Amino acid sequence: MHRSDRVLVTGASGFIGGRLTEALVSRGMTVRAATSDVRHCSRIASLPVELVEADLNKPDTLARAAEGCDVVFHVAYRFGGDLNQQAVNFEGTQVLADAFHRSGGRRFVHVSSMCAYGDPRDEDLTEDTPLRPSEDPYSATKRKIDLLLLDMHRSHGLPVSILQPSIVYGPYGTAWTAEPLRHLRTTRIALPNRGSGLCNAVYVDDVVASLLLAAESVAAVGEMFLVSGSAPVTWREFYGAFEKMAGKTAIVEFDEQQFELERRKQQRNRSLIRRIPRALANRAKPSFIKAWAQRTPSSSSSNGELPLFLPDGLTLALLASRTHIRIDKARRLLGYEPAFDLARGMELTEQWAGSAGLLAA
Repeated sequence: MHRSDRVLVTGASGFIGGRLTEALVSRGMTVRAATSDVRHCSRIASLPVELVEADLNKPDTLARAAEGCDVVFHVAYRFGGDLNQQAVNFEGTQVLADAFHRSGGRRFVHVSSMCAYGDPRDEDLTEDTPLRPSEDPYSATKRKIDLLLLDMHRSHGLPVSILQPSIVYGPYGTAWTAEPLRHLRTTRIALPNRGSGLCNAVYVDDVVASLLLAAESVAAVGEMFLVSGSAPVTWREFYGAFEKMAGKTAIVEFDEQQFELERRKQQRNRSLIRRIPRALANRAKPSFIKAWAQRTPSSSSSNGELPLFLPDGLTLALLASRTHIRIDKARRLLGYEPAFDLARGMELTEQWAGSAGLLAA
């Protein structure tokens, strides 16, 4: 990228987008920061950027935001599982990419996800790994968008590069930072396979570095790149770092048999709680029935331990799998090399978490 470039960042008020915006400003770039809600821009409000409102729900606002931009980093994503939300992300990206290409932009960098390859598997994952079907709307949408952009490159010459980060953590993160800390402060967390599943963790600054490299590398055009840390750690190590931050002993390691026994126990507890109000309906006061029905089932023990959170569905599959994400292609074509191991990344994350009040008792 050149200092004279105008750079658009969509989702600039979010986790990755916010850190990317900070990195671009530190390089002296002219940045147009797009967000769907300017009220949530406190992190970047003090930066010398052009702040514009652009929403995936309003594709025309995305097209306007791309006008006159040499480089676009498309980070924005609207979460939601229904078909309408999936269509919003797909169609918004299509309009943005098309408008950018028509205006003669030089590089379109899209932030996808490792989830685009489908459900977790116990093997190496590379850009050549066959896609697996998935019932997860997020995975399906990311895959659909990746294929769209590659098709636009082949058929119309869109200068696109697609980055597919793994488990991204760090300051201002939600899913893999603030949420684990919240869980560990209020519950115990059961890890399957005694926590031996592989976590492909990557610190947010390494993801930002990969995005900047993709924007500058000629070899990146028309390519997809998985982005992760140097090597996976175990989920026990990953959650253990947050456990240490929170100052609590909150991780429970279950083997397959223990996990299944606990799952059945929690199912029985939930079933019992649902049945009792019906059984007492003819003799209990309405206020009692309402209070009982609103109780949150838990697996807390009689000795006062915190309730036990038991992951299920795709989260359980992810925590149990031994997927090893290979970053050989990013290393070879982008010159990408992760700068943060888990210890250093968690050290910086803890500093932020403390200042953000996430470690309070």
